[in-house]
Amino acid sequence: MFKANRRQDITRPFAGAVCGIGIALVLSGPAHAARTRQEPVATLEGTTIRLDPVGASFQIPNDWMKDYQTVNLTLPQLQKVRKGKGEWNTEYARVVNAALPFAGCSAQAGRYSWDSGGFAGVQMRAYVLASSAEEIERGIAAKSLAAAKALPSHTARNASENKYEAGRWHRVLISYDAWYIDYGGKANVDFYVTSEGKDTIVLVFMYAGLDPHDNTSSIQQILNSFSWQRPAS
Repeated sequence: MFKANRRQDITRPFAGAVCGIGIALVLSGPAHAARTRQEPVATLEGTTIRLDPVGASFQIPNDWMKDYQTVNLTLPQLQKVRKGKGEWNTEYARVVNAALPFAGCSAQAGRYSWDSGGFAGVQMRAYVLASSAEEIERGIAAKSLAAAKALPSHTARNASENKYEAGRWHRVLISYDAWYIDYGGKANVDFYVTSEGKDTIVLVFMYAGLDPHDNTSSIQQILNSFSWQRPAS
């Protein structure tokens, strides 16, 4: 249902400062060592995902709630989505996992389930890290870009990295041209990094360049709803 129609080129120019098929927030200690976590690592209240113990929250689009398989919060659920499955998601997972320790992943959600094997809509991951924002950004720029360049040449080419400032967020965008037998498009893995105190939050958006307007709307909603009310010490 979510597969691209064969013989259809989905390539379109990247548009907008914020687009995504995936967001992530990471939890780890120094040198990216994951903190000890207790369930629940995140909770869902209506359309609001809350991350403990750092006090961050954001709202996901209403149409992401049509199927519980699109929201993964518990440790068993997250382990099932650690690696990609099918076209697009397999490569996205390699690029993200190269720089961010999955042991810190607190949430993954999207318009469609992670194993749908399609390119449409937005996927989200959430991580909370104790490393500095600068260290995390350097890791993304080096390790994720290297992972994108190491993808099989018949599937992905022309990997690139760009950095932007977007309000409170430091943005690192990894892009490459994806091709699957007879259709393809621009693949994007967007990292948004922000810090308070010793904690750093990273939002990762993974998306194809099919419908940038729809992707931008979903990602902007999540970013605009983001709140970080740190618990009293």
